[in-house]
Amino acid sequence: MQDENICPVCKDTMMIPRIYECGHTICEICMINGDRITKKNVLSKFSVPYYKCPLCREKTIVEWYLRPINRVLLTILRKDNDYEHRYIEYKKKNTTKPPDIPSNINLAALTKKNKILLTYKLYNKILPLLYDAATNGKSVISIEKPICRDIQIVSDSLSEILFINHNIHKIVATSHECVIELVSSVDLYTSEYVNDDYDSDDDNTFTNEEIQETEYTRPTSPPPPPPELRTTSEFLSANPTRFSSMVLTTRRDMARILNVSSPRTSPNSRR
Repeated sequence: MQDENICPVCKDTMMIPRIYECGHTICEICMINGDRITKKNVLSKFSVPYYKCPLCREKTIVEWYLRPINRVLLTILRKDNDYEHRYIEYKKKNTTKPPDIPSNINLAALTKKNKILLTYKLYNKILPLLYDAATNGKSVISIEKPICRDIQIVSDSLSEILFINHNIHKIVATSHECVIELVSSVDLYTSEYVNDDYDSDDDNTFTNEEIQETEYTRPTSPPPPPPELRTTSEFLSANPTRFSSMVLTTRRDMARILNVSSPRTSPNSRR
């Protein structure tokens, strides 16, 4: 076989050579594999994949089965008996066929039908996850790839079912993640706590000269010992006022979460 009969991608004799729009020819097997990888790497389900010629990188939206066969080259290749035998075996094994699209297909009805089917398919998968989250007190669940891409397609119809049937608060669907909030809250994703007794006077502020000096000066005394560990009872006995404020703060937070007004407590009634 001559060099022009060799696929530039797999370096084998071209099995059914096909032509890109740019004019370059490669074998059908390499075209199918390249298109499959391109589709897999598309970020959004709503984005049309752009296929690239492996030689010049020119883009096209035309899939492999719509690219014409290089009939002149295929005729020359089939004159070889060994190639003809491989060609017949390939045609028998290759079951990939282009879709048969009717000329008067109702695309709107087809879209609605398959959207409903996909919606309930995903609904049956997600509902047990939401129920498990609710029984364990979780306010939100996060679903990642690959199922989140399908959720993005039917997020409107899926959210409507969850809102009406199960009183879900919010759904945010992207190509990378789907976040479902069971309840409304501003503190769903972070937990931040501030030390009310923090003393800013204890901050250690160093000048540039002090920092440079510590780089070249060895410590003259051993480091201080670690703080003494105390049990919970010892800590509470040493900090009764701080523990009382923590309890009151927790009660107020719980009352806010349960939409119950916190009872006013006079300073004399605090213990």
